[in-house]
Amino acid sequence: KVKGIVTDNKGAAQYHVNGGYESKIEIIKVSDLVVGKRGKTLSTIPPTQVWEKVDPPPDSDKYYSFTYFACELNEMENGIAPTDSRNRPDQRLMEDGKWDAANELKLALEEAQRKRRGECTPQYKPVWFSREKDPDTKTEMYRHNGEYWQCKEKKDWKRCPQIFTV
Repeated sequence: KVKGIVTDNKGAAQYHVNGGYESKIEIIKVSDLVVGKRGKTLSTIPPTQVWEKVDPPPDSDKYYSFTYFACELNEMENGIAPTDSRNRPDQRLMEDGKWDAANELKLALEEAQRKRRGECTPQYKPVWFSREKDPDTKTEMYRHNGEYWQCKEKKDWKRCPQIFTV
């Protein structure tokens, strides 16, 4: 069971959270604090459901108990970058049950990647991220540069390295 109160920076209740993993979770906005004969009570507006349990797919026990969402994560999609892991040929072989061929191809892809990495001069620069210092923690981080979605819209992947070729 989930039950809680979300407060603002002054400690005033803003939302109630209720529910459970077996059914649903709702948030309830607190609209006012009412003082009456029985003490203080919170006046609320009707709840908003923010999550609902989805039953697993039939035969999910045969598929690692994956949810529908997890089962769809590796589905192919038109217009994806050539570096998207859904384009991994070894992964496709594995999904087809061709374990030995998948393993051989994986090893060949890794060897080709090591060779390409050794040929990189100057050091490889990420295509979709820029390296910078986090202003709060002062640690190095990578920030998404926003260009991926523009390239996806145009189907312009010429900046991508060909990482799945042997």
